[in-house]
Amino acid sequence: FYASPVSFREIVLAKNFAHASILAIEVLVAWIAVGFLYGRPTLDVTAASLAGLLFAAPVNFAAGNLLSIYAPKKLDYSSFGRQRASQTTVLISLGVQLFVVGVGALAFWVARMYGNLWIATLILLVLAGVSLSVYRMILNRMDSLAQGRRETLVAELCRA
Repeated sequence: FYASPVSFREIVLAKNFAHASILAIEVLVAWIAVGFLYGRPTLDVTAASLAGLLFAAPVNFAAGNLLSIYAPKKLDYSSFGRQRASQTTVLISLGVQLFVVGVGALAFWVARMYGNLWIATLILLVLAGVSLSVYRMILNRMDSLAQGRRETLVAELCRA
């Protein structure tokens, strides 16, 4: 990563774009499956779900980017299914997921209390704006963060 002509920001952005592409395909497949099994979701349900994804994805990407810098782990493709992440990384990831699910559930609870699912969509879109801003801020600082943690990253990547 340090010898390549691209910035660390571009590397992380490409990783996030790959994950976002996979997520988009999974959402499309899930939407089609739900449509076949239960009927097409209504517009308000679809909009609220997409707003929730627009909030959750940047939060997860930002957390993943920071974990890539502060808790790096070299992937060994020969033992891909048997690798274990550090307990700190797992705990932080679980905390991020609990936060995202909790905030989403709270938005849907508020919408249910008022009897209008569009309220959840509005709340989640506002939160998506905040999460996108935080994601952009972290993404813009990736090069300086990677430079400051250069020794740790190189040591982990060069591990046998």
